[in-house]
Amino acid sequence: MLAGAVAQRTKKLRIGSGICLIPLQDPIRVAEEYAMLDCLSGGRLEFDIGRGFQKMEYDSFGRDMADSRELL
Repeated sequence: MLAGAVAQRTKKLRIGSGICLIPLQDPIRVAEEYAMLDCLSGGRLEFDIGRGFQKMEYDSFGRDMADSRELL
């Protein structure tokens, strides 16, 4: 929501959200949301993905960290 508001109010500012931990998210939903933001911003989105490195992150989402490479 915040990134969409930034896209609406600026014309040249690059927009980024940090690293998106793909193994912990639904990849289709992530792709749709970030693609929409990229369109709304006129291609100004900076999108980075990562695997994560803390077991606590995976435990919170009920995922096995041993599967992180395959999930990515």
